[in-house]
Amino acid sequence: MAVAGGSGFAYLISSGNEAVTDMSEFVRYMVCDPRVRVIAPKTLIPVDIERMGVEVFHDMAAGIKDCDIVMMLRLQTERMQGSFVPSTREYFHFYGLDYDKLSVAKPDALIMHPGPMNRGVEIDSAVADDITRSIILDQVELGVAVRQACLDALSRNLPWAGANA
Repeated sequence: MAVAGGSGFAYLISSGNEAVTDMSEFVRYMVCDPRVRVIAPKTLIPVDIERMGVEVFHDMAAGIKDCDIVMMLRLQTERMQGSFVPSTREYFHFYGLDYDKLSVAKPDALIMHPGPMNRGVEIDSAVADDITRSIILDQVELGVAVRQACLDALSRNLPWAGANA
């Protein structure tokens, strides 16, 4: 969770029994200690996704139980047709994030979504707009800058990086 503090930000992220309070610890937590869970209907889960080190759930309550962060993704329009999802109404019933489903996550769990959102399909509007838990607007606003910083950091040591710098 990013908490405003002075001229910068302090990072406080729950990692089981420990708290991460500075940027180097945050990076270590994200690289070394994450427990990533993927929750979706069987029809939307890629084959062999477990090989990527994630836990797969088909039950929303079991999947988000005690999570620190719940990040929803957009259900693509082409997936709403045919055999992937019976209907958007049924998808929301089982997999759409609402306060009832969110109640099994940690009480201070943050809500993320990269946008654009299909309100009422993957996330309830009240949850998406919850100013105490949703960091969706910050995520969308900072998304391009964060991706640029990641690409810059990852490309600095490439053999050809210095040629065009």
